[in-house]
Amino acid sequence: MRVYLGNCEHGECGIETTLIDCCEEELAVGDIVSTATKDKFGIMSFYGLSVVVDDRPDLYGATMKNNPFIMGLAEVDVNNDEGWNIKKVKSWEDVVDGEHWKDFGFNYKI
Repeated sequence: MRVYLGNCEHGECGIETTLIDCCEEELAVGDIVSTATKDKFGIMSFYGLSVVVDDRPDLYGATMKNNPFIMGLAEVDVNNDEGWNIKKVKSWEDVVDGEHWKDFGFNYKI
């Protein structure tokens, strides 16, 4: 199974990453996560759902980079940024072929 943003593939589901969520659960490519921030007063702001994706290899044969990130947070170190709260809500193992999260911009295909 692969995860897509629109028609563009962004990773093979199940690839292990070094990302962990707020409950110390390891994340893999294809996992669906909730994204929120916590301000200095402890107030949480929910930003919706996202998905763990991977940088894709150059289609012309360059070496594949394994640089997973949360869609929309590519420049945020979610393991060390105290302001972000990332929580796995659905494992890639539980998604089905054709599953489409239209409101959040990602889908799954075999």
